[in-house]
Amino acid sequence: MQSKFIQCDCRKRFDENSSSYRSHIRKCKSYLKATQHTHEIAKRKAQDDKKLVELEAKRQRLDQSEAASQQSTHASATATTSNDPPPSDSLPYAIPTTSNHPPPSSLPYFRVENAQEQPQISSSRRCPMIQHDVLPEGPGLGPLEIVTAATPLAPETSLPTSSLPSSTLSTPEPVYRSKPNSFGVFREFRHKPHHDPDDGVPLEALTDFPLLSSPPPSTPSASDIQAAIHPYPNVTAWRIGSWYEEARVERHLSRARFADLVENVLLAPDFRVEDLVGLGGKKLQDLLDSIDHEQHGTSAPGEGPFHVDSDSPAADGVGLGWKESKVSIKIPTGARGAQGEENRTEATIEIEGLHHRCLTSIMKAAMEAPEAKSYHFEPYKVFWNRPHSDIGKEGMAKTSHSIPSSTRRSTRSATTGTQSASTPNEAPASNAPKTQDPNAPERIYEELYTADAWIEEHEKVLQLPPERNEDGSTCSLPRAIAGFMLWSDAARVSQFSQAKMWPVYSLFGNQPKRARCGSPLSSCHHVAHIPSLPSDINQRILELTGKNANDPLLAHCRRELMHGVWGCLLDAKFLHAYRHGIVVKCGDGIARRIYPRIFTYSADYPERVLVATIRDLGDCPCPLCLVKKRNIEMLGTAQDRITIAQDRRVDDDERRNKVESAQKLLYEQGAAVGNQRGELILKEQSLVPTNNAFSVLNSMNHGITFNFFNMLAVDLMHEVELGVWKSIFIHLIRIMQSEGSGTVNEFNHRFRTIGNFGRGTIRSFVNTNVTDMKNFAARNFEDVLQCIIPCFEGLLEEPYDTDITRLLYLMAKWHGLAKLRLHTDSTLRILDSTTTALGREIRRFSSKTCKSFKTVETQKEYSARKRRETARSSKTGQQSAASKVASTGRKTRTFNPNTFKIHSLGHYVEVIGRFGTTDSFSTQIVSNISFSHLYDSGVI
Repeated sequence: MQSKFIQCDCRKRFDENSSSYRSHIRKCKSYLKATQHTHEIAKRKAQDDKKLVELEAKRQRLDQSEAASQQSTHASATATTSNDPPPSDSLPYAIPTTSNHPPPSSLPYFRVENAQEQPQISSSRRCPMIQHDVLPEGPGLGPLEIVTAATPLAPETSLPTSSLPSSTLSTPEPVYRSKPNSFGVFREFRHKPHHDPDDGVPLEALTDFPLLSSPPPSTPSASDIQAAIHPYPNVTAWRIGSWYEEARVERHLSRARFADLVENVLLAPDFRVEDLVGLGGKKLQDLLDSIDHEQHGTSAPGEGPFHVDSDSPAADGVGLGWKESKVSIKIPTGARGAQGEENRTEATIEIEGLHHRCLTSIMKAAMEAPEAKSYHFEPYKVFWNRPHSDIGKEGMAKTSHSIPSSTRRSTRSATTGTQSASTPNEAPASNAPKTQDPNAPERIYEELYTADAWIEEHEKVLQLPPERNEDGSTCSLPRAIAGFMLWSDAARVSQFSQAKMWPVYSLFGNQPKRARCGSPLSSCHHVAHIPSLPSDINQRILELTGKNANDPLLAHCRRELMHGVWGCLLDAKFLHAYRHGIVVKCGDGIARRIYPRIFTYSADYPERVLVATIRDLGDCPCPLCLVKKRNIEMLGTAQDRITIAQDRRVDDDERRNKVESAQKLLYEQGAAVGNQRGELILKEQSLVPTNNAFSVLNSMNHGITFNFFNMLAVDLMHEVELGVWKSIFIHLIRIMQSEGSGTVNEFNHRFRTIGNFGRGTIRSFVNTNVTDMKNFAARNFEDVLQCIIPCFEGLLEEPYDTDITRLLYLMAKWHGLAKLRLHTDSTLRILDSTTTALGREIRRFSSKTCKSFKTVETQKEYSARKRRETARSSKTGQQSAASKVASTGRKTRTFNPNTFKIHSLGHYVEVIGRFGTTDSFSTQIVSNISFSHLYDSGVI
């Protein structure tokens, strides 16, 4: 008979029938600690039960006194005359009998129709503050007051970064301020706004929760129905046309689609066959075409610069304002030109398949659309008057104490706006706003049009020379900005094919986040679909140069292709609008001169490297600053702050001259890509010999500047959830594997006991093993981060268990702060101090904790590596000496702290202060767009 074993808390196993277990537990510290912990829990539970009994007895006594009070009130109410006010039970709320209670008009409850359902307030006690529910106010502006420089608001609270010019920190005269609402929030304008898009917005439009006070939906009138179904002549035609459009997107007729035709179209009560008379196939098709042109901001059939004739062969493949173009890329031939000749030693390859739309047409259509009524064209700052309480002061004191004094020095004077000198040994200013008087208002960071970047650019637009109308008179229309926010996301269309898509999207920062991020499908504009290098690119390069294409040359071709595409998108029409603006009658009925401006470009790291024209994982891998690869792990230190504040990437003449010199080596002297002389020029800053298409926006007159490096904002999804946190979590799995399969099984078991939380907030882990990470997306890694601390606690011995738990806590805290949808000066200071603490814990985790365990590949990593080796050997047709050995062992793997994504955490405070919160420009916005909706573009 097989004997059973007993496992102690220290993981030692003993025979069930042996007496050694009993003697062991008398001395085992782990067992004694666990027993003491169990006793403490039981003791606390007994104390809690006793308190519950006392509270229940107290509640019963209060109920008895309340019943007696109501009886006496009812008896006195019978003696009232007809001139007395009605009794309290006839009102939709209860009238308090003591003077300590607030009047009925200020009771913090919803008004309901049925008086019996209204919550009653006891006449013998106050309503607990925790039950007070104060509804938020609408975003309306309200009256403005003019405040001159004689009554300054507070010391400047914008972020002291070296990239901000001094003009953004000066106090304008006069300043228009709104009155604070009930929460102490008010706005500050530098110029009097022409229109308040938030005026009249009801509270119901700002929440998905059905308010009890909401009026019942009204029946639409005939004119409203006709306006909604325009340009269809009647509801019947609208139902047929809508069904056809949905079926065209799905590209197949399923049984469900046929059932929808019968139930929702043919059997609809307002469907009448006689309304279809005269709506033949040609007439209905023209209606659908007109709707497509309206939705996509293109001209009507037969009009516009990108019109495709209906008889043209390209009409079936290109339409709806889309245009198909070719992109020419240059490649060096490697042949040296003759002395004194002007011929350049280069070859040109044309890449077909670029489908794109005009950026100016997209902007004009978006500004003229009815949805533009909610667009903001006048930027402003938002401030919050802190409540005067000890809690607020204590929080301010704690925050200022958590940041070392050496890192709180400002690099820019708040009064003069000039750059202060600092020696190399001094730490620069913290990226967070400096600590100030607790009684002073705090700056709120939320929308792009309330951020420093928009305010700075708006002031530059107002300072441009006056424009002329067609009749020669000076244009007096108000000037405004159309804030382009760009995304690109290369992905595979199918899991079982090699088909790829590389769409470019655009959203406008003028639109509030609640509409732009809440429903990106209705707000997103498809700009282009970038083609990939053709499959025969190697053969075409061989025919032109006589040499096989190596990896550096192919990488050069990808960079040339990316900027060839953007050179096509930033056409002459867009550049003219960028300089002179275009007159648009906006959706709010006001004619403005609109200037397009690009604020953010969101993509994952490989695409950002292409856009920034820097080397992928070079010696300076960051697109925003010139941090060295060896210094990446110094996150949050004084050295890292100096690099972020002072060694920023700038598109200046020095950078462009280096690129031009390297290109002469390639195209005039026959050097190969990656040659030694070119490396001496470019390697110091990890540059590449490719002209950046966005530099054309930095070479205009009249003081128009554009540093394209600043638009490459941080990306929380790829850098944190799929970057830093994923790498930490994978190494924790390796550490648990080194402790044995029992540790991994216990970890998975604890996660399987976690259920759902909220409506899709955290999904249950019941049917999965977390350590397998099967089909894990960014959302899954986020859920794991929020639940991992109790699941990991106690799995390792001390001090490793405490060290890792502290790291997990700081990682979860940092992630929660970085993902806030509204920031203030205080929260940015907390995020800045948390970044410093997190960097310290990551270095401790890498240098001490990880070196105490012998970690190897996980099963998933091992299987992936073997598949890559097999594919590589089958592709080359030969096997290496290492692959010939039938080794089943796993390679040793360590934690790597020198990755760009760890360094990027130090940029979040600065970027949030400049562009607003991270949910505005995260790649998660466009990643939720299904590929089926891209069929609307007419090009796929």
